[in-house]
Amino acid sequence: MFFRSLFYERTVLRHMERVEQLPAEVQAEIAKLWAAPAISEAWCNARLGLTNGNLHRHSAVAIIALETFTSNRTADRQPIA
Repeated sequence: MFFRSLFYERTVLRHMERVEQLPAEVQAEIAKLWAAPAISEAWCNARLGLTNGNLHRHSAVAIIALETFTSNRTADRQPIA
């Protein structure tokens, strides 16, 4: 279980780092469309992992920050007329 959660943690954090390198408009699109289910899953798993001690606190907090990432990117995006 520990190695599986460690692999999951590293995978999610690596993807987050890659997304943060993208232009703001691409980040907004990712936050609003295809990544929403994956972000929701990662957020839930991080909350649970933090609560039951299966994830390192620092990593769990970084993953939980996805909530802020999604809300900021979605709010910044202008609606298409």
